[in-house]
Amino acid sequence: MQFEKDKSAEVLGKKAGYLFSYLVFTTAAYLIFSLTNRLPSGWTYFHAAAVTLAIVLAGTAIKGLLK
Repeated sequence: MQFEKDKSAEVLGKKAGYLFSYLVFTTAAYLIFSLTNRLPSGWTYFHAAAVTLAIVLAGTAIKGLLK
């Protein structure tokens, strides 16, 4: 009998870590930009999250193209 290693916990951990890192980066960027008055007036945390999400998606697309 051969037993295959269950990798579902590993995949879940990677996705949770990626999400946590994204939230930490977005929060840090928002705080830095808001404390230095570099955000346009009326922008909220969700605007900053959308910008960082666009950066992440662009990086993922470039990574896929370079493979």
